[in-house]
Amino acid sequence: MKTNSLFSVVFSTFTVVFIIFSTPFCNALGSGTTLAVVDSTGTVCGVVSAEKTQNIVCYRHGQIISAVPEVSFSSISGGKNYFCGIRSGNYSILCWDTVSSNTTFEKRRLYNNGTVLYENLAVGDSHVCATVVGVGTVSCWRINKDFVLPSGYDQFSSITSGFGFSCGILKKNGSGSVRCFGNVNESSIAEKIEKEFLNISMVSLVAGESHVCGLNSKGFLVCKGSNNFGQINVPNQVKPLEYSDLALGSEHSCAIRRSNGSVVCWGGKDLFNVNVTKSVSFESIVSGSNFTCGLTTNNFSVICWGPGWFDNGGLVFELPLPPILPGICVQSSCGECGIYPQSQFLCSGFGNICKPQPCWPQMDEVPAPPMIQPSPNLGMPVSRSKTLTKGLLAFAIVGSIGAVAGFCTVVYCLWNGVCFGKK
Repeated sequence: MKTNSLFSVVFSTFTVVFIIFSTPFCNALGSGTTLAVVDSTGTVCGVVSAEKTQNIVCYRHGQIISAVPEVSFSSISGGKNYFCGIRSGNYSILCWDTVSSNTTFEKRRLYNNGTVLYENLAVGDSHVCATVVGVGTVSCWRINKDFVLPSGYDQFSSITSGFGFSCGILKKNGSGSVRCFGNVNESSIAEKIEKEFLNISMVSLVAGESHVCGLNSKGFLVCKGSNNFGQINVPNQVKPLEYSDLALGSEHSCAIRRSNGSVVCWGGKDLFNVNVTKSVSFESIVSGSNFTCGLTTNNFSVICWGPGWFDNGGLVFELPLPPILPGICVQSSCGECGIYPQSQFLCSGFGNICKPQPCWPQMDEVPAPPMIQPSPNLGMPVSRSKTLTKGLLAFAIVGSIGAVAGFCTVVYCLWNGVCFGKK
């Protein structure tokens, strides 16, 4: 019996060691963004790039307005009448009302506490939710008595908010299960969407007014919820991973093509597909009820379009905003997906921008060319390199076996009580 027990301990220990060394380490960023729109006022805001202070600057009907205080923010999210932002460091959440006609926005402090930090900011039409850093439990603000929060045991990897509801992807066992919650009188929307995502493993989610889209674990785009204008009738997908970032409105949905960064939209009476967005590459997109804005790859400028766009008669319009960050600046080496190009410059030396997760390969990625065979006079270095590689490989294998054997020996000693002279 003791031998079997010892074998179980050693086997379990070896299994844990193997998993630790074989599992990639992640640097999750959550669902925050650096671009946001406010629906009712047509306000577009972004976190500025290449500045020591990553403050928020907004455009509203020809005016450029800075959100005060002019301090650094990591992510922002917009709703019906206001937008909110998480300060760098994740310890404070501020919101600004954009309905006022003043040249500055009225600030409201929603949360400030250095003990519990928040990420995954998601503003709905009138409610605000976020998840606790490292835990994933949800907190919501500006909710009424009819708003039902998820169980305190639910832990989310990301969340998104629509009109009167929010949905998120559960962390539990990496299942990718979708959980939705919200107002009781509008719970039919949350309940309907959650049921439609049942048994579908998701890796990303974005909410519109009453529908939700995202990528499933196989890389295909899936939409559920209201479909009165064809907003969940996703385009034909010949292969997985055709689309990346998403933006949903009231009656329409848009997505960025991975192949060239262009935007395709569906629903909304087909009023959101414009020629300009088919020839421009975008880093990210966001939507109001009936307009969409995107951050361009070329110079990080912002372009807006759609029948509900307040300026330029609904036509495509480039906003006179400074360059906006293409992602959140974080203190991370971005080990899993890698660092976004020019991160140090864009973040002004304060962190890196990690490439978006999940970091699937680009669909248009050109296969690496075959290795060019070296000329005869380079044969010696190549041979030496191969020998060195084999030697290092052998050393690594022997070292690993030795480490495991040594560990097992220690476990055996402790189990039998002989290491310290015990019997």
